[in-house]
Amino acid sequence: MDAIEALRASVETATDLEEPWALFRDRLASSSSFMAKGVPKKSSALLEMIATTFGKALGVSAAPVGMKSIYVKQDRLWHGMCSLGGRPTVYFYFEDLELGLAGVMSSLTGGRVELIRFRRVVLSRPGWPGARAKA
Repeated sequence: MDAIEALRASVETATDLEEPWALFRDRLASSSSFMAKGVPKKSSALLEMIATTFGKALGVSAAPVGMKSIYVKQDRLWHGMCSLGGRPTVYFYFEDLELGLAGVMSSLTGGRVELIRFRRVVLSRPGWPGARAKA
């Protein structure tokens, strides 16, 4: 199984989020051939997911700053980084699974990393007329 397929399976089933995080960090993010795959691309849906999910999980009401995303079309994989509430954040997201993982670091030089698994949920219709879904 290649590293991307291993990551896909791990992020979907892991009960310990350190497993997919280590796969991404050690086998993909450190690989120059992987980092050369894909193209820079923006996604307003991904930006909104990150801002909403991370804001609720971390108690930070801040939009991601300096968001840089790469899209690897053949794997339907997004990965990138941003700053959230002044904290460096690295993430990946499988578009076809509508599932991703992010590491929010306490600083650029090390320290604590908080892992957040996030999922996109699309409602067929709001719970009541005029309602908007909240994470």
